[in-house]
Amino acid sequence: MSRRGRSQLVTILFTDIVGSSEIAVAVGDRRWKALLEAHNRIVRRALRRHGGKELDTAGDGFFAVFDRQAESIRCAVEIVEGVREIGLEVRAGLHVGEAELIGGKVGGVAVHTGARVGAVGGAGEVVVSSVLRDLVPGAGIDFQDLGDHRLKGVPEEVRLWSVRSVNGVDVARPIEPSEAAERWERVPVRSSRRTARLVGAAVGLAVVVGLVAFLAMAQEKPTGEAPIVPPIQPSTLIRIDPASMRIEARYQLSGDPLDIEYSRGRVWILEQGILEVLTPGTSPLERTGLGFNPCSLAPTDRGVIVADCEEHELYRVDADLSVTRWTDVPASGELVQPVETSGGLWVLVSFGRSDDRVYHIEPSTGEVLGTTILPDSTEGVSWDLTEAGGFLWTFNNKTGAVLRIAPSTGDVTEVESVSEPTAIASNGDWVWLADWGPDKTLQIDPSNGDVIDRPETAGNLIATEDGVWALKLQVLTRVSNEGEITGRIELPYADDGSWFNQGTYGDGAVWIGVRPQEV
Repeated sequence: MSRRGRSQLVTILFTDIVGSSEIAVAVGDRRWKALLEAHNRIVRRALRRHGGKELDTAGDGFFAVFDRQAESIRCAVEIVEGVREIGLEVRAGLHVGEAELIGGKVGGVAVHTGARVGAVGGAGEVVVSSVLRDLVPGAGIDFQDLGDHRLKGVPEEVRLWSVRSVNGVDVARPIEPSEAAERWERVPVRSSRRTARLVGAAVGLAVVVGLVAFLAMAQEKPTGEAPIVPPIQPSTLIRIDPASMRIEARYQLSGDPLDIEYSRGRVWILEQGILEVLTPGTSPLERTGLGFNPCSLAPTDRGVIVADCEEHELYRVDADLSVTRWTDVPASGELVQPVETSGGLWVLVSFGRSDDRVYHIEPSTGEVLGTTILPDSTEGVSWDLTEAGGFLWTFNNKTGAVLRIAPSTGDVTEVESVSEPTAIASNGDWVWLADWGPDKTLQIDPSNGDVIDRPETAGNLIATEDGVWALKLQVLTRVSNEGEITGRIELPYADDGSWFNQGTYGDGAVWIGVRPQEV
């Protein structure tokens, strides 16, 4: 005779230690056992304080349930910060739902979802589902939107949130790796005096050797490397905090990003036939249909300009997401790149087999005020345009010429020649140009054209007021205006392949678009 369970609304908590295998190798069996025992005491004490019921523990993780939603979050934060005292970092995931209770056991879809939520977080992070977040208004808990996620085995997308503060107190960030190692050593190991001396010496050696593998995976480094994060799926927008080099949030997009810009306090994501807009700190994304095949995007003081490369037209999209046909592009090219400056609208048209041109257009009437033909462009294609120091800047991808255009006269000057230019960007103080072949970025003074080589930094470029970020494959490198590499993060691929191709800077963060990997 089968036993029927009863259904009950519960809040589910899953925790696990980040980098547990690496720590165990680094410190040895005896100290790892001591760390686990100390970890378990801290977790169980927090569960008792906040009314949690422990249901299972599997090595370095806990599974518990709560009746009170806000207390479950407070408990998770206490666990994260408590185990840090012994040099450990945990990730915690919380979800609320109807669970099946059979013979003291809890199961069902809600439990499965809770486990998947727990796997999303990074070191020292508490992640909750939107269902739980919506049940705790007024509890003094602040969240950061992580966007919609496809969780393995869960039929529908789940919106996730990271806990940022409780009662006005920020959730502390992970400690430095060197400090974590010192805290491991302070945890008492129960053994005989003689054995303790031998084990202590062995542990000291193991820590030095084993820390290399562990610290690269589980902790933040002073150079800016990020903690372990789950693979990033295609059709995703990610937000990266420049200070910590951590992925702060992920947002599921409707399609694959073609171009991304920041304008008027919002992130604008161009996709096939649609434009999505994110206002940082809010959700969900807004979207509007375009009705044409877009190819590029440029910020303006009203919103963005969208180029239609098939019909060779420009459209204006204002802050209210109204789409207005603006003007015709003067010629039919393979690629159209608009740039708006204080002097008007400039449009780079790349033809592929004939002279590329930059048109100066009067925005209100569409009248062509001037045309600049780029030299030697029959040999290659110019596909990027930026403005700095009162000049327009572009390049030829075949001849390697770096070109400076004087808007008032249309005069073109070749500032430098490189082997394989792929991207150009400016933060006003400097022009940055990526040279893919030798894997370097040129830093150009726009006032006089002086050039400085910056090695190991080629890629798609994202300019900020402090310097530039170079995105090459899945590696994102930060370079200061002084030319120093101040941080590097490797973004994890999804199993089916991700291509990190477009990015922008705004709201104090770097934004990267993720597309399926091109073969």
